[in-house]
This record gives sequence, structure tokens and C-alpha cells, in this order.
Amino acid sequence: MTRPEIPIRFADLRRLVREVPPYLSDFVGVKNEAWTLRTAVEDDWGVAGLDTEQLLLAFGKKYRVDLAKFDFTGYITPDDLPPWQACLSSVLLPSLLFLWLIKTAVAGLCWLFNRSWTSAIWRFSLTGIFTKPRPYTEVLTTGDFVASAAAGQFVKRERVRFVLISQ
Repeated sequence: MTRPEIPIRFADLRRLVREVPPYLSDFVGVKNEAWTLRTAVEDDWGVAGLDTEQLLLAFGKKYRVDLAKFDFTGYITPDDLPPWQACLSSVLLPSLLFLWLIKTAVAGLCWLFNRSWTSAIWRFSLTGIFTKPRPYTEVLTTGDFVASAAAGQFVKRERVRFVLISQ
């Protein structure tokens, strides 16, 4: 499968590469000059959930990027816990705290009598209930924003090819 081609002048591409990442970093409040076109907006800059949506909408407005066909759900990590997980966490938290106290007491007693059991007891953990699973989302990079500004619609940088024109 061939990648779609985006015709662009070199001067325009250079301007976008110089202009878009600083705009993104200013928008999200990250003052870092060490960005690359592979800088991940969520992983490297900590932008997630509705903040990502606001960034995409503001970017689309400023650079005239058509986001009408863009599926936000594939790129935005949810901000909150699912309701079932929040309820389960609030109900189980007191009992898990009590179990942790018992585990600590048992580990202390085992340490006094048989130290080989202590490491096995400390490895036992119930924290997986409270962790927030990250659904599969594609990583948004600064290069994706540059490519989208050049294309006029949202595109992933790896899925397009720039063709330099001479005008």
C-alpha cells in the first residue's frame, strides 16, 4: 500500500517544523526546547484526556486542520477511572488496608523465625485493583501535528509522504 503524498514547498515545511512544536509546548505549558518530531504529546509532555482534545481543537483552528473525520477515541486516553473500578476501589480500600496491616505483621513475625518466607510475603500485592488500565491509543507526536498542518486534515506522520514542489 502506497502512502498518500502531500505536495508542499520546502520553505512551508521548514516553517511548520519550526512553528508547530513550540506552539504545542506553549499551549500545554511545557517550556522545553529539547523536542523532536517524535516527541509524544501524552508520554513526554503529560497531556491526557480532555486536555488532548482541547489541544487538537485549538491546533485545528489555528492551522486550519479539518478534524471532521477524525476519531478522537483512538488517540485520547480517558481522564477518569471507569465507574465499576471506582466503586470497587472505594468498597475494597478499607479491607485491603486491613489485609496490608496483617501482611506486615505476619512478615515481621516470619522475619523473626524464618527469614526465607519474608520475601515471598512482601511480593504478594493487591495494588492491581487500583491501577488505571491504559486502553489502546495511538501515540500523538509533534511530527503528526506538523504533517496534519501541512495536509489540512489529521494524518499520522508515518503514513504520509511529503513531496517537495518548486513553487
